[in-house]
Amino acid sequence: DAPIECELKTIDLDDEQNSTYYLALSYVWGQSDAINPPKILLPGHEHSVTPNLEAALRHLRRDDKPLLLWVDAVSINQDDLPERASQVEMMADIYKKAVTTVSWLGEGDADSDEAVELVRTVGNLWAEHRYELGDYVEDENDTRTPVQVVEDLGFSLRDRKWSSVWRLLERPYWSRVWIIQELAARGDSLIRVDGVLHCGSKSFERFQFDSFCVLVLYCIRAELGANFAQVSGNTAQDLVFQMHEPLASLQSRMHPPGLRTAQTLAACRGHESNRHRHIDWLLRLTRRFKATDPRDKLFALRGLVIDGELVTPNYSKSFEEVAEDFTISHIRAHLSLEILLGNRFRGHFPSWVADILADYRPSATGLAPSADTLYRAADDRDAVITYDRPSHSLSCRGVVVGTINKVIGPWGSPEGPGAEDVLGNHVALGHDRVYSALRQFYIGLGDERSREIFWRTLCRDADSPYLDSWSEDPAPAPAGYATQFYITFQLHERTTAIPETFMPGEDIWRRYSAFTAPFHEGFLDTLSNRTFITTQNEQVHRMGIGPYLAMEGWLFFFGANLCLVLRPVEGENRYKVMGDAYIHGIMKGELVKDVPADGGQVFDIV
Repeated sequence: DAPIECELKTIDLDDEQNSTYYLALSYVWGQSDAINPPKILLPGHEHSVTPNLEAALRHLRRDDKPLLLWVDAVSINQDDLPERASQVEMMADIYKKAVTTVSWLGEGDADSDEAVELVRTVGNLWAEHRYELGDYVEDENDTRTPVQVVEDLGFSLRDRKWSSVWRLLERPYWSRVWIIQELAARGDSLIRVDGVLHCGSKSFERFQFDSFCVLVLYCIRAELGANFAQVSGNTAQDLVFQMHEPLASLQSRMHPPGLRTAQTLAACRGHESNRHRHIDWLLRLTRRFKATDPRDKLFALRGLVIDGELVTPNYSKSFEEVAEDFTISHIRAHLSLEILLGNRFRGHFPSWVADILADYRPSATGLAPSADTLYRAADDRDAVITYDRPSHSLSCRGVVVGTINKVIGPWGSPEGPGAEDVLGNHVALGHDRVYSALRQFYIGLGDERSREIFWRTLCRDADSPYLDSWSEDPAPAPAGYATQFYITFQLHERTTAIPETFMPGEDIWRRYSAFTAPFHEGFLDTLSNRTFITTQNEQVHRMGIGPYLAMEGWLFFFGANLCLVLRPVEGENRYKVMGDAYIHGIMKGELVKDVPADGGQVFDIV
């Protein structure tokens, strides 16, 4: 119970001869106590801290010698905005040059000790047997499940209290966006990470945590795959009862933020030298992580990306100013409007500002986060913009594709806070109604060419269910997708349309699911929180996939690798951005190849 006494020490991170060894603390501030806040002693005065930080310092301090820690709430004068910004700009180096990172998950509870021990044990198991487990993954003839393989190594995953682990991985620490940079700075591969994580009086090593998550995630995915492969008439409720640990106890709760953190860190390691490791990529990757100050959703990522110079920490600016400056800097640096792509739900001004706070899933945010490799709607043309700060308007040059004259959908429901502020009475159709409307639209098409364009549009004419996984231009959807489309939309009788040689002897539902999966998965991914649309420009009719809020009469224009949907502002010659769109037949730049550089129109967007 003795008071926590601290001194402040200044060090030079650029001094390679610096012999000062310090630890960097990673933690969540937590709720403050406004009435009676805990205090630590600094030279000449007391300093108020949050209860969680006070607990961390009390647990981490040593009896025999001082502990040199970097702690943001103490090491940075939070009331000095220029100092705060300069320290945030160095944050990646602060954690990278520390001896190690010490993570504080919070005080222990009745279950946390057992959870920490399980993380240690499973993490060590993977680390000690990773080559054997790797051989198992590569061996297609090994029919054992990952859980069985682990049991053959002498450890049962089924007889553990997994609920305690999920509670440990649901602690507020794991939802904090700052921890991504703090932990990513401590290693570039699974076997070259360091750090220690404390929960109360217990702790585990960073490599144990990463290894634990690798093994558990692999077991979960394998278990899910095995169950869905055996669906054969079972209900979803039946499937839950067939699942084993560690998946069984996870079914009644959300994906633990701790597992999400491990996956995010692994993705960062995988993109260490990848050209896609830009700030917009990491914004999507960290969309579920939180920041008390919304500006930190950007500032916390600066040290992890190759274009970090686009983010200059400045706490004297409002969040709206920071977001606007970032969007303009991104467009000018990349000469592209790609940062504007997405499925807009949140009503904000200006409409063209990147939705930094979006926390919905990828298929809801954009048709293709990797649109730079998938589509070339604007050919190779650079974005031409003019920015007027006083009016918060962005003028862009583009080409009109047409006006929307038909909308089917939307499919699903919008995700993310703020959606209800924009949607009003714009309610999603039920899935059955969308299927029926699409089917009737197809039947009404008068020629085979239009019918082929229709089913190709529904899967974005791509030979893959998930566009985001491609690293190069996708191949067009094969002709066989047509039959899969016919069966999916009950245009062909499934019992006669599926070849007899496909999975003979199996249940019809398994054969149906497996046969239609390539098209059907692509269709579901394409239309999730989206609309099917048709456009008209004079005598040219086109089909496409529009944003959730697409309505008849809206315009399209170019300026990025997808089309952008604009809504005219009533009574003004200005527009609002409402989302992006895929329009079949013009996604390789076909519409702009003959348009001169100064051609098209200029659109004033607010």
